[in-house]
Amino acid sequence: MQTVFNYMLINVAVSDIISLAFCVPGITIRFFRHPRGILGTLICKFVTMHLIAGITLLVSGLTLTTISVERHNALLRPMDSRFKLNGTRTKIMICVIWGFSIAFVLPLFIYQKYSDEVEDCYLDWGNIAAHTFWGCLATLVGISVSTLCFCYFRILKAIYLKNIIPPNQGNRIEQDNRDRRKIIKLLLTMTGLFFVCFIPFVVVSAIGVSTYSVFYQVLYFLVYCSCCVNPVVYIFQSANYRAGLKDLWNKRTDRQPERSLELWSRARVES
Repeated sequence: MQTVFNYMLINVAVSDIISLAFCVPGITIRFFRHPRGILGTLICKFVTMHLIAGITLLVSGLTLTTISVERHNALLRPMDSRFKLNGTRTKIMICVIWGFSIAFVLPLFIYQKYSDEVEDCYLDWGNIAAHTFWGCLATLVGISVSTLCFCYFRILKAIYLKNIIPPNQGNRIEQDNRDRRKIIKLLLTMTGLFFVCFIPFVVVSAIGVSTYSVFYQVLYFLVYCSCCVNPVVYIFQSANYRAGLKDLWNKRTDRQPERSLELWSRARVES
C-alpha cells in the first residue's frame, strides 16, 4: 500500500478533510454577532474567511498536478530515474506542496482584519496588491491546468492510439493494461471534477464579484463540493476501494457484539 500513488491520494484526502472541518465553523459564525477587536481579527484570519481552506484547496490542486506528472513519467519514461518519485522523494514533494501553499496564502493571513466600522472582515491592502495576488493565483491555476492537459493527453494518446503496452503477451500484461486504464480514468475524473468546482470561483474572485451575491455563494458551495466528491468517485470506479470499505464495515459490525459484551461484563463487575 505504500506507493507513490497512494501517498498522494492520502495527501488529497487529508487536505479535503481539513477543508470541510474548517468549513462548518466559518459558515456557522455568520449567524451570530462577530467578535470585535483583536479576537475578531484572529477569527477572521482562521475561521470566518476560510483561509485554512484556501491552503488545503491549493494542496489538493497541486497534488493532483503532481500525480499527473508522476503517472506521465511512470508510463512514458519508465527508465528515466531523474524525475521518478520514490518513497523519500514523495514525502519531500508533499512537504514542498504544503510549504508552498502556506506561503502563497500567507499574505491573506497578514492583511486580513476585522473592521468595527463596517462590522465585517476585510483585506487591508491596496488594489495593486489585490490584483497581483489574484493574478498570481490565476497564473498558478493556468500552469496546473496546462500541465494536467499535457500529461493526460500524452498518456491517453500513448495508451489508446499508440498502444504502448505490447499485445498478446500473457494475461498478466493484459491485466496491467486494464489496471493502468482504470487508474487513468479515476485520475481524470478526480482532476476534472476538482477544476470544474474550483476554477469558476477563482475567476469570480479575481474579477471582484461581490461576496454577498447569489452567484458567488453558489460557486463557493461548489468549491466545498470538490472536497466531498472524491470518495463517491472512488466507490464507483475503484474495486479496491469498494472492497476495503466493505471490509472496514464488516470489521465494525463484528466488533459491535464484542464491545457490547465487554460493557455488559464491566457493568456486572462494577455492580
